[in-house]
Amino acid sequence: MRTRWVTILLIAVSSVFSACSSPVSINPPPTSPAPQQTPQTTAPEITSPLFPSQPVDDLPLRIISLTSPINPGVYATLVVETLPGAECSAIVDYGPSGVAVLRTQTVDGDGKVSWTWMVGKFSGTWQVVVKASFDGKTASQITSFIIRP
Repeated sequence: MRTRWVTILLIAVSSVFSACSSPVSINPPPTSPAPQQTPQTTAPEITSPLFPSQPVDDLPLRIISLTSPINPGVYATLVVETLPGAECSAIVDYGPSGVAVLRTQTVDGDGKVSWTWMVGKFSGTWQVVVKASFDGKTASQITSFIIRP
């Protein structure tokens, strides 16, 4: 089950990065003069089967700190904050080198949880995906860190 979750998450992250790297036109230019329209005051809602639309305040999740930049083969620490009692997991994506799945933990009474792990030996900028769930609500955050050459 964990392997399937990791695979789905990596596909989702890849899809997000692919979508962000190419221009997208939400409203294509009209082929004929269009009638006067009222300006749109809110951004259009964009949804995906992998990331269903959720209210922004579904579950608070904040990355407090992540060791970066860091030398290869030393320990990094990631600290996140959410609701006490929430379950949190993290995945470190080293690109073609693979992923490190950090164990799922329950958030402490202060609303914080942390992981410490030995980073890979390949320099570059790598992604960390954090997911939290609590009482049927979920949240995720993506950040990056740098391993020095």
